[in-house]
Amino acid sequence: TLRNFHFYRGEEDKEPLTVAAYRPGDTVWIRFDITGFKLGDQNRFDVGYGISVLRPNGEGLFQQPDAAGEQDQSFYPRTYVPAGLSLNLTKDLTPGQYTVIVTARDKVGNQPGEARETVTVEK
Repeated sequence: TLRNFHFYRGEEDKEPLTVAAYRPGDTVWIRFDITGFKLGDQNRFDVGYGISVLRPNGEGLFQQPDAAGEQDQSFYPRTYVPAGLSLNLTKDLTPGQYTVIVTARDKVGNQPGEARETVTVEK
């Protein structure tokens, strides 16, 4: 499961945007937590995620199926993995409503998770 999914104006921002609206040429910062994954022996976990962006008409604009991941094991079981990514919007991007899809994968429990959020690109 993806929880606490928020958009930010800058990489170090503490407060998320109340409205995910950007302009062509901006950088979109996204942070979220991956939760609900299975643990293996010695509390081992292995999660990864990818991203896709759809144009306002539903056509694919960008896709990176294996954007990042984390694997580890610890004495105490982890209940979530903080994650994030950024997207650089091109200066010629057409204004409209874009759909950001983040797909998480639990490689120990073989379970997927997905979050779909809308981002507005304004002039």
